[in-house]
Amino acid sequence: MCEMLLITGKDDPYTATESNYQYPSMLVSSSIVGLIGLALSYLIAVPLGSYMARFKNTLFDSISTGALTFLNVAANHCFWFISFA
Repeated sequence: MCEMLLITGKDDPYTATESNYQYPSMLVSSSIVGLIGLALSYLIAVPLGSYMARFKNTLFDSISTGALTFLNVAANHCFWFISFA
């Protein structure tokens, strides 16, 4: 028979550690990255949308529409590929 030794408290090497956190938690890090991404998307999208509306039916509008459509489709395909791979 195998005997189990139950160690708890100060003699346990897994719990006898000191917490030394110098970085924020994952929730805080994710929130910061999300807010930075949101700010960048608005800083890019609003001027680009204004220029596309100003130069409607020109080469700039056509290329921008094509590029944005391609990026949207590529992002969706990458998400599904990663999710179900």
